[in-house]
Amino acid sequence: MDASEVGVGPRRHRVERRRAGDGGALVRGRLVPLAAVAMVLVEVLAFLGDLGSDPVAFGQGWGPTRAGGLAAWFLLAAVCLPMLGLPRWPATAAWISTTAYGVAVVTDHAFGLTLPPMLAILVLAARRRRAPAWLLAMVALAATLLWVHRRAVGIIDPEIGVLVWISFGVVSAMFFLGSALVGELIAAHSSRPAEGPSPVLSPSDGP
Repeated sequence: MDASEVGVGPRRHRVERRRAGDGGALVRGRLVPLAAVAMVLVEVLAFLGDLGSDPVAFGQGWGPTRAGGLAAWFLLAAVCLPMLGLPRWPATAAWISTTAYGVAVVTDHAFGLTLPPMLAILVLAARRRRAPAWLLAMVALAATLLWVHRRAVGIIDPEIGVLVWISFGVVSAMFFLGSALVGELIAAHSSRPAEGPSPVLSPSDGP
C-alpha cells in the first residue's frame, strides 16, 4: 500500500458517514437550491394572482381576511427571501421564514405562503436537526389553526364549519407535520451505511 493512501479509507468512511448524517444527497447539492427557488416563484406568482381579487368566503359568517397592502408585500419577502439562504444556513432560514408565515396568518392575511416553511422544516429534519424542525412545524400549525378558528367561528352552517376545519386545519397538519416526518425518513434512509466491497488489507495491516 502506498504511504499516501494510509488512512485514506477510514477518513473517507468518516466523511461519508458525516454526509449521510447531514441528510445525504437528497438534501445536498443542487436539489435544495432548485426547490427553494421553485417554491419562491410559486408563492410570488400566487400572490400576484390574488392581487385585486375578492377575498374568499366559505359560507355566511366567514371571518374576513385583511386586504393586501404594504404589510402583505413585506411578509411575502420575509417568508420567501430566506429560502435563498436555506442550503447554507438552514436553521436561520427556517426560523425567519416560519416566523414570518406565523405573523402573516395570525394577523389575518389571506391563507398562503405555506411552501417555504414546509421546505425549511423538511430540510432541517433531514439534516438531523429534529428539535427545531418539529418545534417550527408545531408553531406553524398552531398559527394556522388560530387562523382557521377566526375564520370558522362565525359560520352559521355547522356543516360548512366542519368542512373549513378539514380543508384548512387537517390539511395544514399534514403539510407541516408531514414535512418534518418526511425529513426524518430522509435522514433515516441516508444514515444507512453504504454497501460496498470489503476493504483490502495490506500485509502491514496484520490479521
